[in-house]
Order: sequence, then structure tokens, then C-alpha cells
Amino acid sequence: MSEEARTAYLALFEELAQDAPDSLIAAATTLYAQGEYALSIAAARILMRTHGWTPETAPTDVARLAYPLPFAALLNDASRTYQLDPLLLAAVIYQESRWERRATSSAAARGLMQVIPATREWIAARLGEPTTDRDLYRVPVAVRFGAFYLNYVLQQFDDDVFAALAGYNGGPGNAARWHDPDPDLFVENITFAETRTYVEAVYTHWGAYRAVWGR
Repeated sequence: MSEEARTAYLALFEELAQDAPDSLIAAATTLYAQGEYALSIAAARILMRTHGWTPETAPTDVARLAYPLPFAALLNDASRTYQLDPLLLAAVIYQESRWERRATSSAAARGLMQVIPATREWIAARLGEPTTDRDLYRVPVAVRFGAFYLNYVLQQFDDDVFAALAGYNGGPGNAARWHDPDPDLFVENITFAETRTYVEAVYTHWGAYRAVWGR
């Protein structure tokens, strides 16, 4: 979708959130059913902001559109295999791609969990699973490889979620250099602004997912 089209959608969502919230919920539901997860999320979050709703207070249908769980069976399978909280895995995907399977970054990271080519090769060698970079656009591969790597960085830091998230985004070596057992001090130590923002955002999304799906 072009940036112009996305901007037009967002303007429409803002208008509907004020004047016809039920129509916006219906539109978000349709977009979700069509696999347009990023737009569906945007619509629901605009509605939440307009009405002052939080993940805890929003109507359940709106909250679950804002923090959805597409591909839940794949997430649950990968989480069991790699001993992860599936909602943490969902929060990482949410921050990385807003569930857009074709997402591609300027650094050539691909797919739901934005795995870069070098990391894909490293994971493939350890899993004994030959792949190409294009395979990262396949949802099962993206989830499995991303879950494997998230488990790896969690193990590197004794299940310290803050450090693992920093390692996922900024590299395990950098995360080790920044590491502090106090989460607040650890975040302050992060010298990459992008990684600091990333860690805080994923942790916030994780809390939102637990609030929405723990009802």
C-alpha cells in the first residue's frame, strides 16, 4: 500500500472515530478479516485514543483489534518449543512489523519478526533448516526463526527480558555491555536510542497483550 493511501485511511479513521465509532469498529473488523492487520490496528488504536480507553478499559472487541493475535496456533507452537510466553512473542511481532508478513526494513530485515539475512543464516545452520531470505516472508518460518532467536537471547541473559529485548534489537554483544540487574539502570545504559525505544515499546506492548488477552 502506498503512503498516500495509508494517509487517506488514517484520516478517514480519525473522522469515523469521532462521528461513527461503530462504523470504524466494523471497518477494522473487515480489515482484520482481510489480513490488513496494520490498518486494523491503527483503526482500533485511533478509536481507543479518541475515547480515552486503555487496554484495560477498552471494550473487548476493540482491545483485541488493537492488540490482535493472528496466527495464534503458530505462536503457541513456537512458544512451547522455545519456552516463551506467547504474549511476549506477540509483543515483539507487534513492534517489529504490526503483523505485516511482507514487512521489510531499510536494513533488509524481513517478515513478521524482522530477522536480518545474517541472523537468518545463523539460525538456519543451528536448526539444520536450509532457507533463503525470501522464506522469512513465510509466516511459519518467520515465527519459528524469530522465536528461536528470542529464546537464544533470553538464555544468554538468564531470562532477563529487558536484556533479551535489547539483544534482539541491538545485538547480544551490545546488550551485554549495557547490562545491569536493575531494569531502570539497564535502560539508561543503552546507548542506541532506537534500542532504548524498542525495549520500552515491546515491554509496554507485552503489558497491553496481557491485559487484553488475560480478561
